[in-house]
Amino acid sequence: MPDLKKGFATSGQKNKLIVFDLESFKVLKEVETGQNPDALIYLPSIQEIATSLEVKATIALDGKPEAAVDHAEKGLVYVNLEDKSAVAAVDVRKHELAGTHSIAPGDAPTGLAADFKNGLLFAGRGNKKLVVVDFNSWKVVGSVEIGDHCDGAAFDPGTGNAYASCRDKSGGLHVKDEATFEPLPALDTAGGKTCALDPKSHKLFITSGPARGQSGTPKILVFAP
Repeated sequence: MPDLKKGFATSGQKNKLIVFDLESFKVLKEVETGQNPDALIYLPSIQEIATSLEVKATIALDGKPEAAVDHAEKGLVYVNLEDKSAVAAVDVRKHELAGTHSIAPGDAPTGLAADFKNGLLFAGRGNKKLVVVDFNSWKVVGSVEIGDHCDGAAFDPGTGNAYASCRDKSGGLHVKDEATFEPLPALDTAGGKTCALDPKSHKLFITSGPARGQSGTPKILVFAP
């Protein structure tokens, strides 16, 4: 977080959140977390652990959490539950679970992104689908085919494109309105599973590398709109 001059990274093997100085990269603190932390999200409206470096609360969920997105207007964080085919809604001010919502059919939701203008969540699924969920009614309103082993997802509000990064190929969809979606051409991502999007340039960045345990050179693939 540049404004705080601090960086944060999860350490799954240590079960900790690593806090470090952005200039010197010196570790400032190791904060205890739950087992095998994965996703990390910073809430500018709250800034609790970022400023104090102390755990404020531990919130029990109804399954194994994966990716998360912040809905600042509602004070909620949506979290994919990989083993439940569901999304948890967490009230970040009350530090409590606000609800758990099924997004079946499908299985193993991993990557998660949001279109707050149209009230939509995009969940990359283990069954090679990018599923569109209306987060007001919690109904699945659409889906498109994607690749295998999705891990990340991103949405560009400027273009209306949602992406899912997958191990073999990455796919996505274009949002015409809250009920109309068009599939995008597949991207050859050669092992890319995680992604990030720059809303200013509309470029999509996907990390690509060899499978775990295999040799090879990791790369960052850049896709223009």
